[in-house]
Amino acid sequence: MIAKDGRARWVLATKAPIRDKDERIIGIVGISRDITREMEIYRRARFLSSVVEQVSEGIAVTDIDGKIVFVNSAWADMHGYDVNELLGMEIHNLYSEPEVARRLERETIEKGNARGRINHLRRDGRSFPTLTTWSLIKDDEGKAIGIAVITKDLIDIVRVLREIRTLGADGQTKNVLGKITR
Repeated sequence: MIAKDGRARWVLATKAPIRDKDERIIGIVGISRDITREMEIYRRARFLSSVVEQVSEGIAVTDIDGKIVFVNSAWADMHGYDVNELLGMEIHNLYSEPEVARRLERETIEKGNARGRINHLRRDGRSFPTLTTWSLIKDDEGKAIGIAVITKDLIDIVRVLREIRTLGADGQTKNVLGKITR
C-alpha cells in the first residue's frame, strides 16, 4: 500500500462479507494493520541469517554456561558434526585445552570480548589450530545471556608455514612464496 506521504507500507488486512437475512452479500467489513516495521525486522533477520550461514568462519553461540544454542554450518563442518548434533553440547568438549577456553570466556564476561589461538577438536578426536574470538552477548537490559564464538580454522596457514620452513632449510623458500602470492 502507498501511504499519503508516498512511501510504500506493508499492511495486514482481514476482510469478511456482510450478509442480509437471505445470506446475500450486501457489503464487506475489514480491518487493516500497518506491519511495515515487522516486515523490516523480518527482512533484516533473513539477511543476517544468510550472512551467518555463508561466511567461511565458524560461528557458535552458547548460553552463559557454555551450552551450544546455535552453530552455523561452517562451525559444524570444521568440527565434523551436523549442526543439530552440536546443539545442547558443552562447548568446552570441543577444545583440546578446555581450561584455556574457560579462562578466555571469563575474560570475555569481564571485558566484553577475548581473542586467542586455541586448538579445537574434531569429532574423530584430531585437534586443529584456530584463531577464535569470544564476544559477550547481552539482552536489552544489559544482562549477559551468552557468548558468540567466531572461529577461523588455521590448518591451511599452518601447513603453508611448515612447507616454507622445510623448504627454507633447502634454500627453496622463494619458490614457495611465489606459489602463495600467485
